[in-house]
Amino acid sequence: MSENKGNAMNSDLWQVPVPVEQGLYEAVFKGVEDFEIKEGAFPGVKWRWKFEICSGTHVGRIVSGVCNRKLSSGTIGLKFVTGLLGRGIEPKEDVLSRVKECEGKAFTINFKKSDKGNSVGVQDVFKK
Repeated sequence: MSENKGNAMNSDLWQVPVPVEQGLYEAVFKGVEDFEIKEGAFPGVKWRWKFEICSGTHVGRIVSGVCNRKLSSGTIGLKFVTGLLGRGIEPKEDVLSRVKECEGKAFTINFKKSDKGNSVGVQDVFKK
C-alpha cells in the first residue's frame, strides 16, 4: 500500500495548527507578492511580505504582513524595505532588486497585532 502523503487521507491535513503567538521570531524572508483583498474596510491589491519562522515552537510556519503598495514616508511598505535592507532607500534606487536579494536570508520579525486594526501579522522587520 502506498503512503498517504499528499492526499486527503494524510492525518496532518486534518489538524488545526497551533496559532503563532505574538512576539519576536527569527524568520527567513520568502519574498513579497501581490495579494488582493476583495472585501472589508480596505479592499484592493496589496503587498504580502512572507516569512518562514526558523526557530522556536513554530519552525516552518509561514507568517506574513500585508500593506498598501506604496513606499512613501510613513508607510508599512517602506518600513519593511528599510528593515530588510538595514538602511533607508535612495531616490531612483532599484528597490525591487534590493528586496529580491534579501530572499532566503534570516531576519528578526515582530509578529503582533497591528497598531491600526485587529489583524495579527508581521509588523516589523529587523536586519540581523
